[in-house]
Amino acid sequence: MFGTTLLLAFREIRRHILRSFLTTLGIIIGVAAVITMVTLGKGVTADIERQISSLGSNVFFVFPIQTDRGQFRPFDERDVEAVREQIAGVNFVAGQVERNVVAFHNGQDWRSKVEGVSNEFMDARGIKMEEGRRFTPAEESAGANVCIIGPTVREEIFPPNQSPVGERMRLDNVACQVIGVFASRGTVGGGGDDDNAIFMPLNNVQRRFMGNDNIGYMVVAYDSSYSSAAMTRALVDLMRERRVLLEGQANDFDIVDTAQINETVAATVGTMTGVVALIAAISLIVGGVGIMNIMLIRRHPARARHLDRPDQRDRPAVPVRPVHQRAQLRDLGADRDRVRLLPRAAGLQARPDRGAAPRVRALRCPRPCRTRWSGTAARRR
Repeated sequence: MFGTTLLLAFREIRRHILRSFLTTLGIIIGVAAVITMVTLGKGVTADIERQISSLGSNVFFVFPIQTDRGQFRPFDERDVEAVREQIAGVNFVAGQVERNVVAFHNGQDWRSKVEGVSNEFMDARGIKMEEGRRFTPAEESAGANVCIIGPTVREEIFPPNQSPVGERMRLDNVACQVIGVFASRGTVGGGGDDDNAIFMPLNNVQRRFMGNDNIGYMVVAYDSSYSSAAMTRALVDLMRERRVLLEGQANDFDIVDTAQINETVAATVGTMTGVVALIAAISLIVGGVGIMNIMLIRRHPARARHLDRPDQRDRPAVPVRPVHQRAQLRDLGADRDRVRLLPRAAGLQARPDRGAAPRVRALRCPRPCRTRWSGTAARRR
């Protein structure tokens, strides 16, 4: 039974090649559209989460901003120490400064940036070492001329098959010794390359590149067991107290929480993925309705039988003659094979109120007529 059904199905497919091809094509396009849209949504979500995770997990970024009064007050090392000592749940806190420089090595130059950081900064941001070592406590406190380069800097100005550790390079007019290479941090949302950077001790960059002891921003990593909202309130209260802001005055600093960014972006991308999947599903339903219409198309049986005859495909179908025409043709006697009815005679019938049916005009064919007969006339042939 199953084999017979399968054989009939294959026969129908072979008989209607174009219809079968269009049906299959519609199914493939509809299913592929849904799968592609959902996959793209998940890929975008994963890429955004990877970029946010490169900033560190459970991390605050605290920036000084300019208020309406026109004041801009940067942070200093005392603010970093206050956050470390007075807020519970803080794992790491560190300051950072940066400046654009040109790096030179062995006749090669490359535009990059130097960042004044500490080991605690790298712990807060979750930055790993790919090769070499980090700063020692003595190098951090003294501001030694040592540096840790990023993967992009290594690729641009160092030989590909040679370790840069131990080599000397120059940043503008400041020489330093390479002690390590940090692992890739990827790209940030604005299109910048976080791997195109060079780390030096914070004191060194403040003294030799910035000319002051200001801090550009602070990085605060907190314990995940503490609430993000509670940590934000504690940090805001401490900063307002240290910067002597009265009640009603706007904050001259801004706090960015990576956990909240991650949640917001994940929710937004999830909603967009759902909407795109819904659109693709609607398209699939519309395509399915069209496919069903194609599959349900049937030809009229008489027309189908007529077209299936090889000798009749280029000739119009001949209708069955009414009864009164058959009778009139019978009266023509032996010449009925050489008689052809005119088209206007088709469908004439006798009506009781008008007497007999009109006479049928006939023409003699130059050769035996191929008119198809039915009923008694066909049997008499």
